[in-house]
Amino acid sequence: EQGGFRMAWIGFVDSTGKFVEPVAHAGVADDYLEKLKILLADVPRGHGPIAVAWRDGTHVVCNDIEHDPRMIPWQEDARRLGYRALAVLPLTVGGEKVGTFNLYSSESGFFDDEEVRLLDELAMDIGFALEVSKQDAEHKRAEAELRLSARRLSLATESALIGIWELDVEKNVLVWDKRMFKLYGIQPEDFGGAYETWEKGLHPDDAVAASAELKEALAGGKDFHTQFRVVWPDGQVHQLEADAIIQFGPDGTPQCVIGVNRDTTERTQAEQRLRDAAALYHSLVENLPQQVFRKDRAGRFTFGNGLFCQSLGKLPAEILGKTDLDFFPAALAAKYRQDDQHVFQTGQTFEGDEEHRPATGKTIVVHVVKIPLRDAA
Repeated sequence: EQGGFRMAWIGFVDSTGKFVEPVAHAGVADDYLEKLKILLADVPRGHGPIAVAWRDGTHVVCNDIEHDPRMIPWQEDARRLGYRALAVLPLTVGGEKVGTFNLYSSESGFFDDEEVRLLDELAMDIGFALEVSKQDAEHKRAEAELRLSARRLSLATESALIGIWELDVEKNVLVWDKRMFKLYGIQPEDFGGAYETWEKGLHPDDAVAASAELKEALAGGKDFHTQFRVVWPDGQVHQLEADAIIQFGPDGTPQCVIGVNRDTTERTQAEQRLRDAAALYHSLVENLPQQVFRKDRAGRFTFGNGLFCQSLGKLPAEILGKTDLDFFPAALAAKYRQDDQHVFQTGQTFEGDEEHRPATGKTIVVHVVKIPLRDAA
């Protein structure tokens, strides 16, 4: 309005790349923009000044709308609204064409070379402003995504009881997140913020090995992955697992270490209980005065105690994966297999007297008890 134009509008190419859609305007427009329908295809409405300016990436001037054949689809409405001349300037953002800047004058022949030069500069200014706006929007979106990622990471580490730490090797500055303080049983105000603070919390029996593994990783010799115990100020002992990546400078010297700690105390204790239970089981079956063996559903031996293996004249490792056919006559092996299948199918214990032929080759009668073993499910 201040520039003396009858109307001006800005249009952007839609997401399909087929239309130029008005997004802002000023001046006398009435219903002109609603009826505009600028197409970018090879059709009459795709050969007007606006479509040509966008395709060619240069300004297009129409100083006599009423008699310019390119304006035929819009001449009637332009005449009604007092549009006599038109200048179209392409808008680019970051080198990419995004739309057009369109100005209408009530005077024929209004747009001379000097006017067009000034308008080209104005279009460049608009494009620059749009680029800055886009960058600002992308920056805000990136910040929002970063905050969301941080919240997700925080939730994940909290749920998994994972602590995150970072060590500036040159400055000897150690930074912990709040989970790390919980893993080591100390308060933030008691944290010294140096490598020695971490060493101080290690169990005396694990300190040398854990420190050596980190130093080896810093020397570039290996990845840092280790397990160690920490002693809390109240005397509690916790088992931790640690992983870290080392960032090296251009000269190969370590600059930064970023790592995680997780509490594996319960898992370690559970694994120890399983080992203890397994040891107790093997101790029991090895000391029973009976022959004990175990088979899978395919009839393959998965275990045999000393007495059973001795009766076959085999070592324990020599029976694993084998079946009764590997040790007994076919008829006897078939009988054993039939009894096994009965246990699997009924889920009931089988007990009875059976023929047995040990390694001596002499057939004997033994009392057999076969029970089904079930998994945790």
